[in-house]
Amino acid sequence: MSTDSTNTPPQVLSHSSSSSSISSMTKENTPAPCCHICKEEVDVLQEARSHCVDCNMYLCARDAKIHIKREPTHHVIDLIGASAGNNLGGSGIGLGSHLLEQMSPRNATNTSSPSTSLNFGGPAPLCQRHHIPVNTYCGSCKKLVCSACAVEEHREGHTDVNMIAKIEPEERSNLDKLLNHLRESMKEWESSHQTHDNELELESSLIEEARNRLKEEVKAVCDTLRQNLQDRQDQLFADIDEISKTQTNYVKKIIELKKVSVDYISEFDKLHEMSGYEMMERKLTRLPQTLQAFEDLKTFFKYLTLDEVHDIQLTNTEIMYIQRELKNLGEIVKTPPKQKSAKTATTSAASSNGHPLSGAPGTTSTEPSKLNTSTASSENGSSSSHPYTPFSMEFTFVGTIGKTGSDGSGNDQFKGPWDVKISHGCNCIVEYKGSLKTSKSPRYLCIEPSKDGNDSLIFSCDNHAVYKYNLNKVLANEKNLEPIWISGTPKKKGSDVNLFTEPAGVTLCKSKKINALFPEAMNENTILVCDGDNHRIKVLRASDGKVLKTFGAKKGDDNVQLTQPECIYVSEDDQIIVTDQSAHRVQMIARKGDELSCIKIIGKEGQSNLEFATPRGIAVDETSNHLILCDCGNNRVQVFSHVTEEFKRNYGTEGKDNSQFNKPTGVCFNDVNGELLIADYQNHRIQIFK
Repeated sequence: MSTDSTNTPPQVLSHSSSSSSISSMTKENTPAPCCHICKEEVDVLQEARSHCVDCNMYLCARDAKIHIKREPTHHVIDLIGASAGNNLGGSGIGLGSHLLEQMSPRNATNTSSPSTSLNFGGPAPLCQRHHIPVNTYCGSCKKLVCSACAVEEHREGHTDVNMIAKIEPEERSNLDKLLNHLRESMKEWESSHQTHDNELELESSLIEEARNRLKEEVKAVCDTLRQNLQDRQDQLFADIDEISKTQTNYVKKIIELKKVSVDYISEFDKLHEMSGYEMMERKLTRLPQTLQAFEDLKTFFKYLTLDEVHDIQLTNTEIMYIQRELKNLGEIVKTPPKQKSAKTATTSAASSNGHPLSGAPGTTSTEPSKLNTSTASSENGSSSSHPYTPFSMEFTFVGTIGKTGSDGSGNDQFKGPWDVKISHGCNCIVEYKGSLKTSKSPRYLCIEPSKDGNDSLIFSCDNHAVYKYNLNKVLANEKNLEPIWISGTPKKKGSDVNLFTEPAGVTLCKSKKINALFPEAMNENTILVCDGDNHRIKVLRASDGKVLKTFGAKKGDDNVQLTQPECIYVSEDDQIIVTDQSAHRVQMIARKGDELSCIKIIGKEGQSNLEFATPRGIAVDETSNHLILCDCGNNRVQVFSHVTEEFKRNYGTEGKDNSQFNKPTGVCFNDVNGELLIADYQNHRIQIFK
């Protein structure tokens, strides 16, 4: 048989089950094997159909039969290509190293995705070494080889060597079953993960919508800031104009007073020409006026030099701090994928950078699992680096800090935590019980944030005093650490203005509207403390703890009367919110004119909605105006609007399980990530909700 060069070149790993001659599968210029005996004996180039491995001799069909009869122990292999296997790329099945390079759609290019336009049914590729079709599969090494390679290289230790034609039906059936199972699995996966083609297309459009929405949100935030800056500029310009006008009028008044003095003095210019009577008359009538005019001038001019009159300055710009805060303003985050095994975190965990600082004597701080990367705000307003995130009110349990029902001084234990607060400046959650070695246990907490990160910790104590410490030094466990100041006399109680009796809730007041009532705290923060058994609120200067004012002990105190105030909060709309523990109510106090007045009372004793039993800790979600209150005696948390008095929901029952409480006392809202932290007093833990 002659070689036909016009035949189609062989295809790599075709699916054809038809036989082909060697001559039809040879590459151009590659001679096909011929029968050795025909060539030697009759000088005829007869196409070889078999190959004797032992003799290394190619044989035609006739001579192969004769050779087998003569040498029954020799291994004679059929050279006719039957069907080749499937393309098993990626399945672990490889091709023998002797495969001839073929030009075909399968090996012409290297693509990253499977082609859908391949031609199937062509002949098998040829072994480069033996020039025969790849028609054998070695299951031991998972390779497709020619029959000669199978005998030469895959005999010893290779127990699973078969002709492709022999295993084709079973392999085709198994592969068909595998592919059917794969298709079903893909359908299930698509359904469970909602990844059908139309859903993926929809997701792409949703991503684009999110992109546009987020840009609008960022633009709105920046527009608001620009407007705030413009408003502030307008206000500062107005202040400049007002002060400049005042100082200009001041100079005009000086000129006027000076002219009066000069005019009076000029009446004595011709003193030596006056008669005795004229001199004495002017001395008695005009001289006092002249002297008084000069005294008026000196009194009115209250500066040392004239330069001070125009010394008008712009202060409190803190431009470096503002620039630093603006660089951190806002953050675009991608929520992490949910874990496939949805297990709720119940270990000591807190969704804030930092570590809880436990307060049992001898306790050291521990690092909880970090469930989130954002740091929470301090108690009276959020960190200026982040927008508010409202509380969802779903009360989804996130985790706990402390061992439920197990009190102690271990790193992961609390003993009756009263309160919990967050310091964004020091990146920590604080729950304090006594590691500062105060004579009695601390109770309620307050964080005074600092622009340089040196936040202060202020807390009331059962020894009838209030303490202020540098929080960074507390976290550093400095030995013999002294407080910044102490208000009250430790171990001494009383009703004197400088004494406390059972001080409780503590809060920072940054409201300029309220602090303007206390001239001694001009341009400073104040600290408001519930002086519980004295039934009053004490106002302290934040810098040194000096008492500036008290109110609430009797009706005459600024129209506010309290009954054992327990906790206190100053909202962004300049309202002082107080839990009146013994009266089982909440009082709203605001400035009216030059005094403070009670403007609203919410609640009474009971178990229904907006009824309380010894209410204690409070926090406010400023975004939604929701007041979150620890209804301690009812072992629950109540949420309602302190603006409209509308009830929102109750949450919790008595117990030790997650989401149950046993005397909740303190609460803190993380307005950065929308989490709520609650001090669960008798369960010796802090519970975290989303």
